[in-house]
Amino acid sequence: MSDERQILIPQAFLRLYQHPVSGKPIAPRAWLEERHELCEDFSQLLAQQVQAKVLDLGITRDDALERVARGLDADPAPLSLSAQEISWVKSRVAEILYHG
Repeated sequence: MSDERQILIPQAFLRLYQHPVSGKPIAPRAWLEERHELCEDFSQLLAQQVQAKVLDLGITRDDALERVARGLDADPAPLSLSAQEISWVKSRVAEILYHG
């Protein structure tokens, strides 16, 4: 894969797939890009849903985020996300909502 096609993967996501001692990635770059893209797209979708719930139900962002987190914890299977990816998605949704 050429460098021009590589997407920027945040360090927070890369840490999910780094060897604990060497710090080197434990998965191929193309696979990491695909997983990051899936998790980022899912995070963006969930952030939109949280914003809609805040407006529709008149709840706070924190309440809506908590509902999303409970839903992800209850059934992460539809996208085959790992526990680490679920945790990253939760953090990313909060980041999108609070920091744009």
